[in-house]
Amino acid sequence: MLTYLAARSMMLAGLAGDLYTVKASLKVPQAVSVSGSHTLRFKAQAVYLECPALGINHSMHLDIRALTYEQFRAVLARWLQPSEP
Repeated sequence: MLTYLAARSMMLAGLAGDLYTVKASLKVPQAVSVSGSHTLRFKAQAVYLECPALGINHSMHLDIRALTYEQFRAVLARWLQPSEP
């Protein structure tokens, strides 16, 4: 299993490849989607998702050390789906 720092680096590189604006040198590294609709913040041992349009602003409750970037992207896509009323 990867360390959290290695997993975070892998996720940020993948997001940059998907054209997110990545700010890896911040105290809390973050990635902003191309449209600006959502932001991922990589805090110590947690990934926080902020998407005001969907009312999301909390931890994604996942262990990125156990995921590939493709798996992470799939989880993110599910989080960004609007819930049905």
